[in-house]
Amino acid sequence: MHYFILTFIGDDEPGFVQSIARVISDHDGTWLESRMSQLEGKFAGLARIGVSEAGAAQLRRSLLDLSESQFTLSIEDVAESEAAGKQKYQLSILGHDRPGIVNEVTATLAREHINLLEMSSNVIAAAMTGVPMFSAEATVEVTMEVDITAIDNQLSDIAAELGVDILLSELTDSELT
Repeated sequence: MHYFILTFIGDDEPGFVQSIARVISDHDGTWLESRMSQLEGKFAGLARIGVSEAGAAQLRRSLLDLSESQFTLSIEDVAESEAAGKQKYQLSILGHDRPGIVNEVTATLAREHINLLEMSSNVIAAAMTGVPMFSAEATVEVTMEVDITAIDNQLSDIAAELGVDILLSELTDSELT
């Protein structure tokens, strides 16, 4: 099998994803996983696609032809990943919105060689007060050599400094599916 990561962004309209999925299906490709979202009238996505080695070049050409005048597309070749020796954790952040929250947390993760796999964030008005509240949920991947207690202590220090709650919890196998 040959694997691609597609990134795409275009005007949000019905059938946008289906047009990409149709080309993949027409080339006997497989849509393996994806993350997609609509923001401000644009629709953006990431998708991991598998296709036979023999069909990879033609699928790439067909996807590029489809996108030519309709949306922005990037196609990256990737190898199948190995997750052995790594543990996944859920990282949750909640607190009053302020500049620097994402920067401080991701700087700590990067410094400690912790891989950010997925993250979604939002700012919403607090229920009773209407104060802007920042919330984020992330999945991170940690090698077994990392001292997770030390990382948790660093994140607790950041939480105290920024006035937010940060919770790091190990994901079990049942939570990963």
